[in-house]
Parts: sequence; C-alpha cells; structure tokens
Amino acid sequence: MEPRIKILLADDHTLVLNGLLAMLSQEPDFCIVGTARNGQEALDQLLETPADIALLDIDMPVMTGLEAARRISQNFKDTKVILLSMHAEPSLVKNAIESGANGYLLKTTDLEELQFALRQVAKGKSYFDSALLIAQKSGLKLEESSHSPVLNNLTPRETEVLRMIAQGLNNNAIGERLFISPKTVDTHRTHLMRKLNAHNAASLTRIAIEAGLI
Repeated sequence: MEPRIKILLADDHTLVLNGLLAMLSQEPDFCIVGTARNGQEALDQLLETPADIALLDIDMPVMTGLEAARRISQNFKDTKVILLSMHAEPSLVKNAIESGANGYLLKTTDLEELQFALRQVAKGKSYFDSALLIAQKSGLKLEESSHSPVLNNLTPRETEVLRMIAQGLNNNAIGERLFISPKTVDTHRTHLMRKLNAHNAASLTRIAIEAGLI
C-alpha cells in the first residue's frame, strides 16, 4: 500500500479551511497533518509536524502564502507547495513560480482537479491551473514554457487540449471547459497525434509531462 500524502492546510477563512479539511479527509490516500490561518502558523506547524505538501492560500494576514512558499522552499526541502488564489493574473503566477511553488490553483477549481493536483505534486510533478496558460499567452518567460521546443508547432488551443488530455479529461469534459464541441476536441486530438507523432492518449500524456505542461 502506498504511503498516505501528508498535507498541511492554510487559509485565513474558517469556512474555506473547514471545507478543505472535510473534503480532503475523505480521501484514503490523504492525511491532513495540520491547519493554519496564516503563513507564519504554517511554518510553525512544519517545525512540529512534517508534511509532503503545504496547500496555502495566497492572501493571508501576518505572512502571505507567497512569502511562506519562499521560506518553505528554502527551509523545508521535503515539503512541496501548492498555492490557492482567487486571482489568475500572470504576474501572480510568475511570482508563485519564483517563490518555489510546485502548483497554482484557482479557488474556483473543482474538487476532482484539486485532488489530481495534490497527487501530481506528491509525485514530484508541477501542476498549474489555466492561470498558467493565461500567463503563457501574455508572453511571460516562465520556466515551464521555456524548455518545451516540442510544443513550438502547436497552436495555443492545441496546447490547452494537450494539457487537459494529460490531466485525464475526455472529449466531453474538455469541450465543456473550452466551450467547444466534443467533435472539435477530437479534431484537435487528431492534429496533436499527427504533429507529435503520438498514437494514443498515453503517448500524448507522456509528451505533455516531459514538456512541463503538467
């Protein structure tokens, strides 16, 4: 049996914190080892109880999630950080990456995607919400997008579809998120296979991971 993923939660809103605690505690592979209401409390918690992942709100009093992420990346090498925010501004995504965060999710993210992100980050991968794509389109030189020459021939929409395929979404789910028909998604999937010389979804997923899309 795989070891459970130890998670520290930090948010200054009681309802949000309790909601995350209740939802994530139901997953058998997750173990909530502590909760905090600001970045300083999160750091104090980590001194007492190690965690695999710190899930931090960006906007907190005393110490923000961004500052806490910087300190965690410097002082707690075994703890990865996912930041939660209401904002998708490219500058915030860039700051999150520079702070050492391994993931960035909007608070509008559904539970399934949050769970997927936690599991991906626990495996040593990065996971960024659609906010990352917004940042890429704005021309920010993010680390994840600067080492992916294999994606140079893809359109922005094809890149979005590839990322969602790698997340395990089917054509219907991708179509709903991008406001396009499942048939159009299937056309993009066909183009991706041709351009990337891939033969199935597993091959596309491997390419997406190696290119740093997830």
